[in-house]
Amino acid sequence: MSNNKKNENKKLLEEFRKQGKVQGTPEFFLYQLLSTAHPAMIEKIEEQAVMYKKMGEQIGKQLVKQGQDPNKKAEILGAMEKIMSKLGTTTAFNPKSDK
Repeated sequence: MSNNKKNENKKLLEEFRKQGKVQGTPEFFLYQLLSTAHPAMIEKIEEQAVMYKKMGEQIGKQLVKQGQDPNKKAEILGAMEKIMSKLGTTTAFNPKSDK
């Protein structure tokens, strides 16, 4: 792993831990759940959180980029609806009425 990626991961981990001390945040809730966990387990969970944060940021960037094109936007929203319906969740997305 390059030094750039290591520094980025370290910065994200520091941010995650900082948010873990702010009551009401998802990070705070997670640390409450992990309060009795072994330190090695907490470290692994933190690594996963950093990975998911980076993944979410990349997905967000791509959604913004692709959302500029109305056809791509409708395609993305349709795909998201399909995924959410398989997960049994409800959604406010409606690509046909989104103009």
